[in-house]
Amino acid sequence: MVGDCECSDHGRCTILTQDQWDLVRRLRLEALRDSPHAFLGDLAQESSRSEIGWRRTFESASWHAVFVAEDPVAIARSVSYPALRDERYVESLWVREKNRHDHIARLLLDSIVTEALAEGREFLRLSVLRSNAEAVDTMGHLGFSASVPDRTTDLEICLEWRIAT
Repeated sequence: MVGDCECSDHGRCTILTQDQWDLVRRLRLEALRDSPHAFLGDLAQESSRSEIGWRRTFESASWHAVFVAEDPVAIARSVSYPALRDERYVESLWVREKNRHDHIARLLLDSIVTEALAEGREFLRLSVLRSNAEAVDTMGHLGFSASVPDRTTDLEICLEWRIAT
């Protein structure tokens, strides 16, 4: 699934294609520089990834971006794992600091929900580092209400949002 959706007055969501790998690279590296405490990813390692490596990040996954006045301000990556047929897993989600209270995370999640429902998924799930209390709180406000005990660790809390009724 590829395309744009005018999500609201706040911005435009786009599911990116492999040909937009450089945009994904730029936003992902910006996220790691801006919020290293929020991700398990390593800036040095991801900075050295080749074009082929970045294109591979699209395999079995989708990258969603939000643009405000044509400026990319947020990115998220979600995956559908064959063994977990009831869910779409949000691997990463980042919004530029200046846009964090502009409903941008909601736009990203709405785009991922649309994709997940089209695939017949019942849940969105994601893991948040326990040390990132702000993100845990934000995800609660956005619809993630239950933790998944068998996928929660000492390091991360796995949260879920039932999207199908």
